[in-house]
Amino acid sequence: MLKTRRAQMDRDMVRRRHPEAGLEPRPSRRPGRPVQGLSQEDLDRLLYCARGDYGRFERGARTFRDEFLYAVGQILLLSEEEFTVMWAFARGGQPPHPLHPQIGLSNPEGWQRLLDGQREITYVTDFAWNVWMYNEPFQRMFQGGKAPKNTLEWMLLTDEARQTLIDWDKVWAPSVIAQMEGAVARHPEHATLSRIRRAVLADERTGPILRGLSQGALHPDGARRRLLHPEHGPGDVTMLAAMPYSTPQGRCITVIYDADEATGRTAN
Repeated sequence: MLKTRRAQMDRDMVRRRHPEAGLEPRPSRRPGRPVQGLSQEDLDRLLYCARGDYGRFERGARTFRDEFLYAVGQILLLSEEEFTVMWAFARGGQPPHPLHPQIGLSNPEGWQRLLDGQREITYVTDFAWNVWMYNEPFQRMFQGGKAPKNTLEWMLLTDEARQTLIDWDKVWAPSVIAQMEGAVARHPEHATLSRIRRAVLADERTGPILRGLSQGALHPDGARRRLLHPEHGPGDVTMLAAMPYSTPQGRCITVIYDADEATGRTAN
C-alpha cells in the first residue's frame, strides 16, 4: 500500500509543500530504473530520519514511534482508513487519535438523513464532544430547543444540565469527568479539551469531583441514568455509543428515553 502511494505522489507538489526538507529536483536523466513519485530516500529526508529508516519501516523491519507513523500518514496524504490499516500492520490495534481530527464525517448528508429518520435522541460529535449534527428529538431535550455546541461543556458546567441530569453530582458528573480525563490523556494538547478541563477544575462543584476522581471511563455505551426531559418529565435513559468507520474517534450517540409517565414508574 505504501509503495503504491509513494508512486502516486506528485513530487513537485511535495517539494512545494515541504520546502524545509530540501528535496532537490530529480534529474531528467539518471541511471537505473525510473522512479515514479517519491523514493524511499525522499521519505528519509521528509521525515528527518536516518538514511534507510523509511525503507526499514516500509519492509516492517523495525518498530517506530507514534510520531513517525503520523508523519508518514501526513506526508503521503493517507485517508483515515488507509492510516488505520497502516497502523494495524505496523503496530497492531488502532491509532490513539485520528490522522485528520479536523475533518468531519464522510457523506454528512447521509448521516443527517440517518439521524432524521431516528425517533430516539441521536447526535454525532467528535472526540472532544463538539456537536457535528443531531436530530429533532436531541434538540427538544434542551430548554427552548437550543442544542449546545459542546455536550461535555454543557453536561459539566451549565445550570441547565445540573437540573436536567437527575443525580447530576453523584451519577452523571463523576462518569462524564472520568470520560473527559480519558480523552485528555489521549489528546493532551487539544485546545477545547484543555480549556474545558481548566474550567471544570476551577468550578466549585466539578472541581472537587475531578480532584477526588477514583474511576476511569472511555465511553458511555450501555450506561443507564435518569433525566428530566423539559417536555416529558423525568424518565430513564439508556446510552448507546458507536464510532463511524470513516472518522475514528467520532461518536454517534443514541439516548433511549423512557418517560416515567409512559412506563408507570413513580418519579423519585
